[in-house]
Amino acid sequence: MTDHDGTEQQTPGPGHNQPPEIVKSEQTRQDVINYATDPKVILGALAEATTDLKTRFADLMSASDRVPATIEDADNETKIIDYIRMLNAGIKDVEGRRKAAKDPYLMAGKAVDGYFKRMSDFLGDVKRIAGAKLTDYQRRKAEEERVRRAEEERLAREDADRRREAEEVRLKVEHERQEEEARLKVEEDEDEPDFPVVEQDERTAEAAAEVHAADQKAEDAAKAASATAAERSRGRGEFGAVGSLRTTWAFEITDPSSIPLATLRAYIGRDCLEKAVRGYVKQGGRDLKGVRIFERHHSVVS
Repeated sequence: MTDHDGTEQQTPGPGHNQPPEIVKSEQTRQDVINYATDPKVILGALAEATTDLKTRFADLMSASDRVPATIEDADNETKIIDYIRMLNAGIKDVEGRRKAAKDPYLMAGKAVDGYFKRMSDFLGDVKRIAGAKLTDYQRRKAEEERVRRAEEERLAREDADRRREAEEVRLKVEHERQEEEARLKVEEDEDEPDFPVVEQDERTAEAAAEVHAADQKAEDAAKAASATAAERSRGRGEFGAVGSLRTTWAFEITDPSSIPLATLRAYIGRDCLEKAVRGYVKQGGRDLKGVRIFERHHSVVS
């Protein structure tokens, strides 16, 4: 590799942990970020920085082979207590070094989150304001549409009822007229076609079709009136977006002591039950139906 001044530069071999020459190279900022966050680079750097920690880890792990299967006397008890104390110190040291090594990445992650979150929060605030205004408008729109459709249903139902009643009256009058004509009619020798009856049948069929059409219109209006808030409020943007009201159920706890917990039992997970029982036991509870509460002992070395 040749530098800008013509001098030869040695190219690092595979597995090196040397940072890229940012000033002299043409790598992009993203290349630098990728290098700094490459797991292989990070693990290599950690391995070089924790040689003493790995030595101590190996010593503590090798000592585990000398732990007896069962402690039978005070001498072994003393040794195990000291060994556990060294293990505690080793764990504390490992965790401290881990935290120290991770903190820069956590800070970097927070910086990245904060950079983008600031913009996201501003956009979210604007979205909430615009959404609240849209919700207010679409609520009014849905209510106006509900009233309009309900009125259409009422008018359609009244029209269907009026047509049906009118047809019933007409049929009744026609029936009475035919009965009167039959009573007054004299027998005639001529067998003439009964054209008026045909005309009457056609008129009845036409009126029945009108009544059926009016009933269908009323049913359609009823379906439209029972539409959801989303259907009544739906609107479209110029670029294909669709906006409508979404109906959900919410709740507010007004009196916790009055809540029938038996009703909610199927919705209370085991983790929530264990948390409640743990709190009960911690406060001194020792008897609880369905729960075995018992003492448990384990050694602690400090």
